[in-house]
Amino acid sequence: MLEKMDDFFTARVDGYDEHMRNTIEGASSFYKYTASLLPEKSGAKVLDLGCGTGLELEEYFLVNPFAKITGIDLTEAMLKALKENLADGEFYHYDTPLTVEHEKETLLAAGFTKVEELGDWESTHTLKAVK
Repeated sequence: MLEKMDDFFTARVDGYDEHMRNTIEGASSFYKYTASLLPEKSGAKVLDLGCGTGLELEEYFLVNPFAKITGIDLTEAMLKALKENLADGEFYHYDTPLTVEHEKETLLAAGFTKVEELGDWESTHTLKAVK
């Protein structure tokens, strides 16, 4: 059965965090790894494409509680869960899924000077964009 991506995540938002933390091999190290790559200076600005419920942001805020995060996700239900987890953020709904190559192109078109892929966990990829 083919399922629209936003429908897929909406149907699974309840229990999503628990599933990701306890079922996905390497999830704990992935969240710590991505947090370690982000800037530690106070007021750092970070764009999180596909922020979901903010699991990786929880780790990042342990490293940098004063960062300014812009989270973008294609699923309204995930953004709602994110708002509940991180009530004082700015949230944007973006409903066009992008391939990794298209994400790179979009970030470069948005003014970032360099975009590199740092690692991947099967279908999840970590990109670093430098302004």
